Amino acid sequence: MSHSTLRQEKNCLNCGSHVEGRYCQNCGQENLPPQESVWHFITHFFNDVTHFDGKFFQTLKYLILKPGYLTRQYMLGKRASYLNPIRMYLFTSFLFFLIFYSFYKPGFDTQPTFQDAALENINHLSGSQFDSATAVLNHGKPMTHEEFVKYKDSVLRELKFSFSNDEYQTTQQYDSAVKTMQKTPSWLSRKFNRKLIEIQQKYKQDQNGFFNALWTDVIHQFPKMLFISLPLAALLLQLLYWRRKQFYYVIHGVFSIHFYIFVFIAILVQMGIIGLKNQTGWDWLQYLNTVITLLIFFYLYKAMRNFYGQKRGKTILKYLLFVISFFIVLLLTFSIFFVETFLTV
Repeated sequence: MSHSTLRQEKNCLNCGSHVEGRYCQNCGQENLPPQESVWHFITHFFNDVTHFDGKFFQTLKYLILKPGYLTRQYMLGKRASYLNPIRMYLFTSFLFFLIFYSFYKPGFDTQPTFQDAALENINHLSGSQFDSATAVLNHGKPMTHEEFVKYKDSVLRELKFSFSNDEYQTTQQYDSAVKTMQKTPSWLSRKFNRKLIEIQQKYKQDQNGFFNALWTDVIHQFPKMLFISLPLAALLLQLLYWRRKQFYYVIHGVFSIHFYIFVFIAILVQMGIIGLKNQTGWDWLQYLNTVITLLIFFYLYKAMRNFYGQKRGKTILKYLLFVISFFIVLLLTFSIFFVETFLTV
């Protein structure tokens, strides 16, 4: 709730109605002076987004400690005491991806490595280090520098990802050839072949450039993929609980939103643990992240048990069916987005 000084005038600046008290009875606007400080503007923004006057933290507490409770309260109509699930989803997903994209730099390094050193760098090692490295590569026998150069070139040739197309060098050549074919390739086949030719023209033999561009675009599709998967998760739950008519489609969606929010929070904690591990070198922290991953799966089971109220056996069965089917849905969604990104990168 705002603690700013109210205007002395009793006319609403928004709709002109007479105001009794702090808020206009007609439109709900707070009767505050139009001039506001920077601090009030910032705090008003956070209040609008998260209700930091206590509602956000109260909702967060029940979300983490009582799986399924918030969805049950929402279903019963007890909504004013808690943050709206869509608003909380937007805020937490925004915070999650802001931190994720700030710390995670997508990229590929397709250069073959040996004990964390690129093959290109082994040739520059000192005598004993070079002998030790090449001996491992050559069944215990150290190589000469000339032998290693030949070995390195052969490995690179085997691993090289080539976009070359000896038959068609441009999309115009390919399109002309398609018109003369007795059997016209399918739309997807034509699209794929044209894309390979475009990649050849754009990236030549720069495989790192292509894969980095592709993976960066895929990573930036994650928010959209997750948002699209939400109604699909709700649909799966509706199919699993189709006999329970009191659980309508929207409430399955609210349940899915609350679970997604918990997953965002859990992964943020894991990212913090990874950062702490990198700073301190405490390898045991990786086991803590494993525990948090298992906790996510256990949280989903408890949420389903508490919200839908079925016995343990039925809940476990539906839990397993949901996890397997939802994994398939996520895989198909990712595949569709990956192909779409490949065709547009």
